[in-house]
Amino acid sequence: MSPALIVESNSDGTGRRCDSRCYDAAGPVCECVCQGWNHGVGRLRAEANTRAMVKRWIDDAKAENPDAQYKVGASVQQQEMPL
Repeated sequence: MSPALIVESNSDGTGRRCDSRCYDAAGPVCECVCQGWNHGVGRLRAEANTRAMVKRWIDDAKAENPDAQYKVGASVQQQEMPL
């Protein structure tokens, strides 16, 4: 399975993912957790879209509850590439 950009999981371990089946898709239907934002746009654009979505989600949550603490972390390690 390809690396996921977004993972939604339930307490029973089921859920939805946004991965290469979405961002590399050629067909018109998207049923993953991104709700179509990343569908067929390629990995680089999907990564940028996902960062923007997460920022918006956090901004909305902070506006709703400004006293709460928020932390975003990556579950997949990023590798540095030599230039």
